[in-house]
Amino acid sequence: MKKFKNLLQDVSQNRYFNITIIIIIIVSLFSITAYEGGTATAGLKIHCKTIEKCTCILLCIEFLLRLWLHPAFKFRTITDILSFIPYYTLPKPLSFLIVISRLIKITYHSHLFPGMKPVIKKRTAEAITILVVILFVVFSFSIVIYLTEYKSNTQFKTIFDSLYWVIQTIPMLGYGDITPSTQTGKVVTIILVIIGVLILSTITSFITSLYTEYLLRS
Repeated sequence: MKKFKNLLQDVSQNRYFNITIIIIIIVSLFSITAYEGGTATAGLKIHCKTIEKCTCILLCIEFLLRLWLHPAFKFRTITDILSFIPYYTLPKPLSFLIVISRLIKITYHSHLFPGMKPVIKKRTAEAITILVVILFVVFSFSIVIYLTEYKSNTQFKTIFDSLYWVIQTIPMLGYGDITPSTQTGKVVTIILVIIGVLILSTITSFITSLYTEYLLRS
């Protein structure tokens, strides 16, 4: 039994094993995308469901064997359990948790997260500062645009509508389904777009510096 455990331990740390798991997950994500596509035929949907069933079985076996080797409950345990739940058994938007858990699982098997962990821990204070600034901008501008628009613009009925508008304006998506109609609201929009550019550049440079530090450490 001990030899069998050692063998499984060696296999789980093998590069090709991890690549295989990553490929399985990527194929499953492509099958989910194909299934959700508006042009998917009945035959294609059957094949996608078959791929999903095989993926869930393989990920479940991998999880149980690893749990046998390392019987400890961690955050990874939660994401692993979610990853082998069949996508089509949960209603939306809960089903997207499965997609997110599989994306997280890819980071584990690529060994990116363990290597990044000490780097992220070292820069936690900076990350918290950036997050606090972003939250302040989001909520303050949500209140400002709501107070500016709610009397004359029926698109801004609630604070949630304002929050939705701010979140899509910061990254400059601009779907156009909610737009300011007052002159003051348009000025607020201009200011928010400029701040959004600064926020995006800050996030990008922070992530780049994290990855650069990770490469230098490794």
